[in-house]
Order: sequence, then structure tokens, then C-alpha cells
Amino acid sequence: MVHNNPLFTKESLKAALSYIGNASFTLIYDGNDIHEQKKAGKELWQAEWIIATVMDHIFDYYPASYFMNDDSRREYPKYLEWFLNHPEVGVCNAIKFVENNFSILNTVTRDEFNQNCIPQRDLTEEGHVKSVLYEIHNNLNEIVHLLYEPKKFSDPSKPTADEISMLIRTIKKIQMSYSKMADNKQDGDYSLQVLKIIQILEMFKLPLLKAWEVYHYGSHSDFWEEGDSMFDYMMFEMKAKEMIGDLIKVLIQESPFVQIERNSAITNGLLKIYRHLINQKLD
Repeated sequence: MVHNNPLFTKESLKAALSYIGNASFTLIYDGNDIHEQKKAGKELWQAEWIIATVMDHIFDYYPASYFMNDDSRREYPKYLEWFLNHPEVGVCNAIKFVENNFSILNTVTRDEFNQNCIPQRDLTEEGHVKSVLYEIHNNLNEIVHLLYEPKKFSDPSKPTADEISMLIRTIKKIQMSYSKMADNKQDGDYSLQVLKIIQILEMFKLPLLKAWEVYHYGSHSDFWEEGDSMFDYMMFEMKAKEMIGDLIKVLIQESPFVQIERNSAITNGLLKIYRHLINQKLD
């Protein structure tokens, strides 16, 4: 049985994915730049992809991409399409790779000044990864059936990644538009007025960056650009719930977006996310 299985708890699957991720990263990017290590690391991605798919689609613990780096994330969709048509082969391959490839970590060497950076294997964690994959294999028919069904959402009201990212990009676009208007006008007083507007808009963006992290869609740094300051975000984190509550009141009483939105789309979108976010653990 998949549900109520101790190997399929959030903590269990997270631990397995974390160990695979660290091992594959070392072999691919932090090893000795040799083919055997890189090949072994990329093969471990297949175990990562299978476990991440189960964690996301069946249990809705984390988005599948949460534990993947950019390279792994790019290759995942093609593999998932293949896996759904060849699940038995896919799981057996993944088991073979975790049984054989963790040992390749023993081939990673460092110079005499970095001996303390030689990767340390954890046989208990490796055994746990294998146990998770064995259990996936034992329940493969049920798992494949569940993967073909609509994704299970533990909280249907939870804001989606698309909702959050769209609003972040919308606010950034509005800020850029104001900034360009100020540049074109070249008027000191007007520029100061625009700066205040941009700062106000920034306050409404900060909870969205926090939501991106809280709901495990990624890091707030995913949306930072070169030259951006993290100071406002750091200050926001110190009293996040209080500030979100204040922003909710502002949106209800006098939304700053009312003159630039259609059908209250931005205001209502922000309210939906803020009202859900304020009830989450934010520290």
C-alpha cells in the first residue's frame, strides 16, 4: 500500500532526495571532471526523478522540481514521459544505479590542501534510498495507476506556482514601466514621486517572494536580478505576518492597483495569496 507507508512519509522521501541530490551534484559538478563520475551522477538523476514524481503527484509534499538543479530540471519532462510508458524498466534502472553509483564517490579525490573536502558517504542514508526505491517497485502497479490519475492536492486553496510567479512578474513589469516614464520625463520631482510608487509596489511583491519559498516552489532569489537589494526582503522577514496583515487591509480599503488593473485581477490575486500565506508558518 502506498498511503500510510512509513517509507513514503514526507520526511522519508525528502531525506532520500536530499542524499541523491548531494551525491549527484558532487559527482557531476564537484568531482574530478572525469567521465565515469559525471555519468554516475547523471544516472542517479533517474532515481531522483522517480521519487520526486511520487512525492509531488501522489502526496503533494513538494513540487517535483524542488530538489532538482537546473540541468536535472530541464531533462526531467522528457524522462517522465518515457517513465510513464516504461515504469518497470525505469524503477529497475534506478535501483541498479543507486546500488552501484554511490560507490563512485570513493573515486573523488582532492589535493593535499583540501583533504577535508573529500565526500563522505553515509551507508545508512544510502540504504534508506534503496529501501524507498524497493518499496516503489513493490507498489509499482498502484503508483502507476495514481500517476495517471489527476494530481492529488492536499490543500486545493494553496496558491499555485503560476499564480505567484505571474503576480511577481506583473509587479516587476509595472515598476519598470514607471521607471522608464521617469527616465523619459527627466523631472526631479516626478522622479521622486515615481520612486515612492515603486517602493510601495515593492512592499506588495515581498510577500509573494516569501510565498514562493513557503510553498516550496523555489528560492526568493529566483526572481532577483543583478543589482537588486535584499535589504527590504530581510526587513520584511522580521515581521512578515504583521506586514501581510497590513497589506491585506490596504488592498481591501484602497488598492494601489485599482487604476492599472482590469476586473480587480491583481488585487484579488494578491488577496488570495496573502490570506492563505498569513496562516502558514513563516519563521
